[in-house]
Amino acid sequence: MAVPNPHLEAVFRQSRAQGGLTSAQDSQLRAAVVADPDRLDLLNGLAASGRLRSFAVDSNNGTLIGSFDKRAGLIELPAASFRGRDLDAVVGVQALIADFAHKTWQDASGQRQAVTQDMVGNLQATFNGSPALAAQLKSAVARSHVQHFSLLGNGMAAGATYDGSTADGTPKGINLPPAALQSRTPGNPGGMYNADDLTFVLGHEIQHGLTTRSKARRR
Repeated sequence: MAVPNPHLEAVFRQSRAQGGLTSAQDSQLRAAVVADPDRLDLLNGLAASGRLRSFAVDSNNGTLIGSFDKRAGLIELPAASFRGRDLDAVVGVQALIADFAHKTWQDASGQRQAVTQDMVGNLQATFNGSPALAAQLKSAVARSHVQHFSLLGNGMAAGATYDGSTADGTPKGINLPPAALQSRTPGNPGGMYNADDLTFVLGHEIQHGLTTRSKARRR
């Protein structure tokens, strides 16, 4: 069976040393990490690149799917997930979000842009703000119907796509327009983030993952 690489092992050790995990939580988390080879590969890679630096437990149970802080390289997991049955799914979700946090896309001028913490935070806040949507996502991730979050390029401002199963083994996942994840600010008047709108879009695309096998259906 595949195991955490030395970099991910160091993340586990650091998390325990900092008090982020108890010994029992460490054992549970390790089991969840190695339960899926693709998830383990993602987390091994993030740890090796220094993009994942620690795990912690949200003892206040303030989230449904946990959270990832890109600047700190911290995955925080809900305490309730260690007492229930959804730790595997929550860890799977956070692996995808941590991977998404370090992606790029091509804007309308052809320049490569990096995902920002604002975009990561808005994506997570949308799931954490809707118990129904969070449950859908955890189910889709647990069943491997959502294997990535990505961004559409060329300045697309509306719509989203779902990549369904394909003969060449392309991972299934959801592609979102960058503007839909960006907060509208004086410095970014093109930001279009709206929690209600994004909840609908994400729910719609996750349903594609749960009920269809078509590729890149756009709504």
